[in-house]
Amino acid sequence: MHISIIVPFYNARHTLQRCVQSIFSQRVFTMPSENTFDLLLVDDGSEDSSFEIVGALQPPTNLSVQLLRLTHQGESVARNRGVEQAQGEYITFLDADDYWHPDYLLRMMQLQEAFPNEALYSCKYKVVEKGRFLETIRNIVWLGETKQISSFQCGYINYLRSYAQGAGTPICNDCVLIKREVYLALGGFDERLTMCADFLLYAQIALRYKVAYLDCALAYYDQDSNQNQVSKQLQKPEKHAVFHTEILEKHLPNEDLRQALYRFRRVNLRNYFCTQLYRKRAWQELQKSLPFCLH
Repeated sequence: MHISIIVPFYNARHTLQRCVQSIFSQRVFTMPSENTFDLLLVDDGSEDSSFEIVGALQPPTNLSVQLLRLTHQGESVARNRGVEQAQGEYITFLDADDYWHPDYLLRMMQLQEAFPNEALYSCKYKVVEKGRFLETIRNIVWLGETKQISSFQCGYINYLRSYAQGAGTPICNDCVLIKREVYLALGGFDERLTMCADFLLYAQIALRYKVAYLDCALAYYDQDSNQNQVSKQLQKPEKHAVFHTEILEKHLPNEDLRQALYRFRRVNLRNYFCTQLYRKRAWQELQKSLPFCLH
């Protein structure tokens, strides 16, 4: 197996070293293996010293590293350009302000071996908030029998129903292993968007393929590391996926998708309803789910 790791970054000098070091410290790099790995560090037009920091790091001998510099166009573009340059059969992402458990790659490879030839694999993650490590993923809906990987439960999940029933966000960008050809066939992340493009992409994959999941937290989504991150800001509607769900709506009627879209809209439109400028637009979007709610 060849895995390509994509790390997009923009003005991340305070966190990028920790992120990349968590990749270099993966236990799989200390073990004999026929698997191959490459790391693509995609600089989305940083204006700080981020690029110099990564250039000074020393990777493991069995990990090839490529630096790619872009003009600032956003994370979706950076991820897509990284995947286009990648050589791996499978790809995985890590955001510059987040980091992995040392067993992340090893366990994801074991998950792929347990459920070969699937398009999407994922695991739990922990949210770092005010210095605490929180597991926010609950009520995962399993499909069929499960297996064990090092005492952790794994198997196929109903991603859309898990999301709809409030299992947090079951899949985040820091803990996915995706077949590269499927990613490219679906067009990758929507480059218009700066918010929730991942929901659209992973929902599309889940509508077409099985999703294999490991019930073990192996990634850390750090909300404390960047107080000015885009996710804390109210984006214009054209930049948020909640206003661009057409690509999913063509799969309706699908009961799991209906419920997932209702929760997605309810959660993400809340702040738009509180803003006079966008209230009418938010109401128009929410109305798409009202016929489902009234049944």
